[in-house]
Amino acid sequence: CVFSAFSRWQDMAREALEMRVKIMRCLQRMTQRQLASAFFDWAEKVEAKREWEAKLSKCQRFVSTMMRKGLHESFSRWQDMALEAREMRVKLRRCLQRMTQRQLASA
Repeated sequence: CVFSAFSRWQDMAREALEMRVKIMRCLQRMTQRQLASAFFDWAEKVEAKREWEAKLSKCQRFVSTMMRKGLHESFSRWQDMALEAREMRVKLRRCLQRMTQRQLASA
């Protein structure tokens, strides 16, 4: 009777240990899945951020190029207008000198 009780206790203890091992393995698998899932989510976000930064950099270069082009065109137009204004002043001065010379010659 004592041996029978000890044998049943031993079987129950072995079964409890086996169950504990199975539960631990199951929990480890669940934890590993969650950990792997979190890692892959993180990796996807890092890649998306890299792609976004690459697109943003490309847009910034495009805008910068357009601004430089606009500034160059504006400066070029100003330069042309300044040259034209100088030429007009020279022509006006010559015209006034001729008119003055004619008036002096006729007086």
